Amino acid sequence: METRTIVEKVPSRSYPGETYERRTKEVKCCGSWLRCDRFTVTCDACGSDFNQSGHRLAPRSQWGEETGEHWSECY
Repeated sequence: METRTIVEKVPSRSYPGETYERRTKEVKCCGSWLRCDRFTVTCDACGSDFNQSGHRLAPRSQWGEETGEHWSECY
């Protein structure tokens, strides 16, 4: 899986006039780049889920398996 890191200068809310660098992972899936800027990101083409680090997650049918939860309770 191909990944890249996007670095953006973002204005600081706490210190007006200051900026900080925000680093966001992107992962290439099904020929498109997905921005991993949420807890879980899903590829529209194949339904694969990725975390904020760009790692592919297990299928949703396995989510909550250890705790007896349904995947919809974990999402």
